[in-house]
Amino acid sequence: MLKSYGIRLGSVGSKRFSSVVVKQIEKQEKSIVLSITSLLNTFDKVVEEVEKLDKEMLKLVSQDKEVQRLMTIPGVGPVTALTYKTEIFDPTRFNDSKSVGAYLGMTPKQYASGEVQRQGRISKCGSSELRSLLVEAGIVMLTRSKKWSKLKAWGLKIMRKKGMKKAALAVGRKLSVIMHKMLIEQKEFIYGEPKAA
Repeated sequence: MLKSYGIRLGSVGSKRFSSVVVKQIEKQEKSIVLSITSLLNTFDKVVEEVEKLDKEMLKLVSQDKEVQRLMTIPGVGPVTALTYKTEIFDPTRFNDSKSVGAYLGMTPKQYASGEVQRQGRISKCGSSELRSLLVEAGIVMLTRSKKWSKLKAWGLKIMRKKGMKKAALAVGRKLSVIMHKMLIEQKEFIYGEPKAA
């Protein structure tokens, strides 16, 4: 809406957003100021409610040892860890950790007819929210995480060959398997040791 009146803000955080907008619209007509101010009031209320939810979520995280254990993985924050635990619910219902990737729709579809066997795109049959959070965690691990891990090294190899999208998905799928093992074995994330050159 601001752009239609020639106002450009640049990058502004949610806490300063309202005050910056109010300064920018001071010289506009009353009807414009009124409409934008009412939108700002709604925005401020939404930000306030989100902050309340964040505090409640962090309380839940501080009381849950399994979620804290999952958060030892670089790139996995409270939202991803809580969503994973909620979606998997009872980790013992999976006989094999590798089947969690398929349950979340992160494995390729298989097509077989006679001698023809092809792998398609991922099935996307599970929770789309958790799938996108795991892919995001994979991106963070590959791009922002400073600490070396065996998983990150594996993902970087894929990234060089196939690109960021496929590497992030592969790391996300691998994370789903590792997180399941962590819940079953009640162990923290193992970074691994780099191979001696």
